[in-house]
Amino acid sequence: MANVFSSADIPLEERTVGRLLARAVALFGNKPFLQTVEGEVVTYADLDRRSNRLAHGLAGFGIGHQDPVLIMLPDVTDYIAVWCGLGKRGAIEVPVNVAYRKSILRRICNDSGAKTIIVDRQYLDRLEEIAGDLESLECCVLFSQDETQRGDLSLPPKLAERCRAAAFEELLADDEGPFEAEAAFHDLVGIMYTSGTTGPSKGVAVTHAHSFAYAEGAAEIFALCPEDVFYNSGLPLFHVGAQWAVCYASMIYGGTVILRQGYSNDHFWPDIAEHGGTVVFLLGAIANFLWQQPETPKDAATPLKKVGMFPLVLEHEAFAKRFGVEISSGYASTEDPCPMIHHFGEPFPNNKCVGYARTDKFEVRIFDELDRECPRGTM
Repeated sequence: MANVFSSADIPLEERTVGRLLARAVALFGNKPFLQTVEGEVVTYADLDRRSNRLAHGLAGFGIGHQDPVLIMLPDVTDYIAVWCGLGKRGAIEVPVNVAYRKSILRRICNDSGAKTIIVDRQYLDRLEEIAGDLESLECCVLFSQDETQRGDLSLPPKLAERCRAAAFEELLADDEGPFEAEAAFHDLVGIMYTSGTTGPSKGVAVTHAHSFAYAEGAAEIFALCPEDVFYNSGLPLFHVGAQWAVCYASMIYGGTVILRQGYSNDHFWPDIAEHGGTVVFLLGAIANFLWQQPETPKDAATPLKKVGMFPLVLEHEAFAKRFGVEISSGYASTEDPCPMIHHFGEPFPNNKCVGYARTDKFEVRIFDELDRECPRGTM
């Protein structure tokens, strides 16, 4: 299992969302790129046209080059179109965890400095809770999956005092042609807020070239190729795992992504069977959920062949045998795009291994608390 393309084939100047999508359209055209479990299909060409309309519409709406825009949307195909449209416009995506509210949501809204949020109507109550503390927000662009609500521009009272409302459809220009003022590889594509494990979430400023590096590393972990059907396992699109490791990596290497909103044990294997899923991104917790299910004689009789597991479960060898898959792994953070990779076919010394340093792309050294380089083998 090997990648069809090499990142070395793509010059640094071409490593932007817009140019990479245009490249994918030239190669794969009307091939399905996104498919939802409900039956919606978006081809590479469809995504290119819709994101072009958004890029033109965003510019006409007053979103400038390198302006941050908050995104608080469910896992719908238009999320990816918005991400691509913002990238083509040269604006900056600021994704918001849809579970956030109150202090953590207030911090992201204010710290990002965004004046505009593209928000699903179902989350407006979260903004109403913090309306009095918002410092920069001026406009709520309202998205809704319910067609009956699309003409409703009403905002909750406190939020209405601060912000104007606009319909998502106002961002969709008629022009489907390429957006000429393209972003550069060194422009920011996103401000990605971390989970804040040891303190308040920090906004990681990410360039187009950086997000490409993350996606390219993920593609190596999963050994992606155009024949792959990548099941997202319910991972949310506001997270780099789903957005970059699943969607962006598949875009670059020509795969098809199957989207389901939210994870469920009951849906996992039926989705794999129905949609022909060949590769999945499994958090260790999800792998454990699958492992704990009662064993059946048909466990290995599925299209699934490649599993990226992060981190490995203790029973990873038995997991691979039971489900008839190969397992790879790796390490990445929002700031650090896949410096460690464990490829398919390489034996794992234990379940704590996340792979080996990509010394062809990274310089790796370990220092002690006094910034002295440690000898090899030092814990």
